[in-house]
Amino acid sequence: MIDPYFRPILISSLITVLLNTVFILPFAGAPLFSYFVGGFVATMIFKSGKEDKYHEVKMFDSSVLGIGTGVISGSILAIIISLKLQNADIKKMILDTINDQLQMNSQAEIPLLTELEPGFYMLTAIITVIMASILCLFGSTIALAFVNKEKK
Repeated sequence: MIDPYFRPILISSLITVLLNTVFILPFAGAPLFSYFVGGFVATMIFKSGKEDKYHEVKMFDSSVLGIGTGVISGSILAIIISLKLQNADIKKMILDTINDQLQMNSQAEIPLLTELEPGFYMLTAIITVIMASILCLFGSTIALAFVNKEKK
């Protein structure tokens, strides 16, 4: 028998990655929202896989689903980010975006962006995975209110 957490984590991680890469949502904070949706969907899929209508999803189940979804989707997205940062045009676009947000016009960082070291990619990956895990955990915890309402 397959692990009951595997299918929900895999499907919700795929949904999160698709929301972040293919169906890019047109509002600020969309990546954070997609992590939340991933955790929420994981708990909903877990509940729908139970035959017993009155099965109560525990906080442990929600935590495993949320953190698992966050780690898998965050890792995949960290790899995608690292691959995209190899392109010089994208590095330039990031620098222009930062300059626009800070309302400045600095070009001093261009040599730094061309020589990004592995430490930068590791830090980016760690932050992405932690952020994804926290938000997916939050989403899966919020879903408990919706899946356990039929309890008698």
